[in-house]
Amino acid sequence: MASQQLGAIRRRLPHLLSNHAVTGTVLNFHSKPHVPSHTLLLPQQTRHFSSPATNAKNNTTSDASSSSDAPPSIDPQTLSAIYNRQRATYKKSVSFLRKQYFAEIQSQRERDARLAAIQKAKEERAVLERRRIKAAKSARNAAREVEKREERRREFERELALTQREREAKRER
Repeated sequence: MASQQLGAIRRRLPHLLSNHAVTGTVLNFHSKPHVPSHTLLLPQQTRHFSSPATNAKNNTTSDASSSSDAPPSIDPQTLSAIYNRQRATYKKSVSFLRKQYFAEIQSQRERDARLAAIQKAKEERAVLERRRIKAAKSARNAAREVEKREERRREFERELALTQREREAKRER
């Protein structure tokens, strides 16, 4: 496992150790949650390569190992530490993003639940209003039926009284 990590780091080493990728600073996760995968954070003591100005000062002889194209040699423990710090930084940024996304999704769910509750309350009020109107209409119809029944009963009593008078008139003759 460690040899695979070292192999991966060594393949990316020339790109990782470029001047713009080596910053030596610590990332603030609250201000910058995303860390580019090509950024490498090296502490000051692990930078084994020297700037062109110090090369000119030292006036060293150039051999195959000090060529500007070849990556500087870093021991496997340092490479492993670099890789582990990068992984930890990546995991922290991913964890922060997941927490942030979860909070956004949670707030969206709460907002949707509130809107659904408001919509449900509106629908329930509409149903209750329709029931109230229907009940009022039914009460008016029932009252009208009672009035009609009472009118028919009075009409029947009048008719009965009239028929009774006619019978009595026939008997008296």
